[in-house]
Amino acid sequence: TDFLVMGSLDQIFNKIDDGWDVVSYNTQENVGSGSCAQSTFSSNLMAARAGNGFSKAWWENIKLKLGRVCKDGEFKEEKVCCHEASTQDQQFCHIPWAALELLKNPEMDRDPPSEA
Repeated sequence: TDFLVMGSLDQIFNKIDDGWDVVSYNTQENVGSGSCAQSTFSSNLMAARAGNGFSKAWWENIKLKLGRVCKDGEFKEEKVCCHEASTQDQQFCHIPWAALELLKNPEMDRDPPSEA
């Protein structure tokens, strides 16, 4: 368990009702509401308006990683790999800790797309 909610979530839902697209939390001091300083917010608890651009972009990034064909030998590397070029019947994916969570901010991607 990452955390346990011990009180009302009204403050979060009120922000969604007030028009915010995404609401999360940040444990850094002196970072005000609305500030995503250096993308330090956590995705462990989020609320979001349906169809928001942030969630759409994050999901598209995840789908690209899960659907790509990795080079031979990359399945054992610390990168998201579900389909290795030399293997036709991959039964599971290798997903390093927090790799998909980091895709919320492409600058934090430990395995950025290679340029052709």
